[in-house]
Order: sequence, then structure tokens, then C-alpha cells
Amino acid sequence: MDAARVIEVIRQESVLIDRAGLVSLYGAVLRLAGLGVGGVLYQAGRQAGLRGAQLLQERLGLQGEDLVEAARIAFEAAQWGEARWQREDVTIRVEVARSVLAEGLRPQRKPVCHPLAGYIAGFLEVALGRPVRVREIACAAVEGETCQFVAEAER
Repeated sequence: MDAARVIEVIRQESVLIDRAGLVSLYGAVLRLAGLGVGGVLYQAGRQAGLRGAQLLQERLGLQGEDLVEAARIAFEAAQWGEARWQREDVTIRVEVARSVLAEGLRPQRKPVCHPLAGYIAGFLEVALGRPVRVREIACAAVEGETCQFVAEAER
């Protein structure tokens, strides 16, 4: 797999917004709607992940594990954070350092990276060919240095 081609495809379909502007917008949404909006934000992220994975499938012919690796590359190229993926059978653990959302919204009482969880879910659904549910089990906006997600694919 050619990481430079993955980045090129993602950038062709992306728009640039500065980190502070994105965090300000996201913070306003959370304040106005409350954390109950998490499901909506998760689904928005999921749609973005689905679309990103489909683009890489169509344009580069990536499938399966190559598409999972492309998800990590695309995630970092879009500057959402620095991701490490660890696969354990049908579970994938994702640890994200420097999450753009968590860093900009510290401190919080509850995890705030709903769109990132959704993005990971959407990308993995396409790569694995089955539904995936992602939970954020730790958030750097609450405490610690990383956000941690658990992705579970249906068998």
C-alpha cells in the first residue's frame, strides 16, 4: 500500500479548517446541545468514515487489512490525532494521542470524541465488511494523555 496515495486521495476530498476554529465550533455545539448530542455526532463521524473508506476502495482498490491501515494513515493525515491500532480477533483497540477534539476542550467530565469514534466505526465497517460499534473508554479531555477506543465487529 502506498501511504502517499492514501493521503492524496483523502486530501482531494477534504477541506481545511484550522484546529482552533474546529474546536471552537465543536465546543459550541456541545455547550448548546449538551452531551446528549453524542449519538448525532457519532453518526456524522461514521458517515465520514464510511465515505473515506469507500473513496480509498474505489480509487486505490484497497480492501481488508490494507484498508484498516489506510484508515490510520488517513486519520493522521487529516490531523485528527496520532493513532495506534491493535487487533485482537474481532476487537480493535485504538489509542489516539493529540486528539484535536480532546486537547481543545479540556477539562470535561465525560468523553467528547464522539465524531472520532464514529469515523473509526465507519471506516472499519467498510474494511471488515460487517457492522462495527466503537466506544470511547478513556478521553484525554477528561484525564490522561490519550483517548482510547474499543471497536467491536459483529461476527
